[in-house]
Amino acid sequence: MLNEIPARVRSLETRFDTILPTLATKADIAQVESRLIKWVAGIGIASITVMLSVISFMFSHLENISLNQVNAHAIAPSPAPIIINIPSLPNGQQTPPTK
Repeated sequence: MLNEIPARVRSLETRFDTILPTLATKADIAQVESRLIKWVAGIGIASITVMLSVISFMFSHLENISLNQVNAHAIAPSPAPIIINIPSLPNGQQTPPTK
């Protein structure tokens, strides 16, 4: 059992030597952290913008509905349409006489 320990330690060392170069460094983690902060801030700003747009649209729409209901009683009915009758030509002529 004690004879196997150096061989096991060597195998672990070779495993660590192959894994360690692929692990993230502090610079890599800092870069990912800054990118993540930018994404979260951007999504937060976009969400707030969309919410404010929806709320302003809803308020303007509700204001228009309430104004239309108030003004519906104050609006006068539309006047009757103007109808123009063209008189017919004398003696049943189809075209006007030429001069």
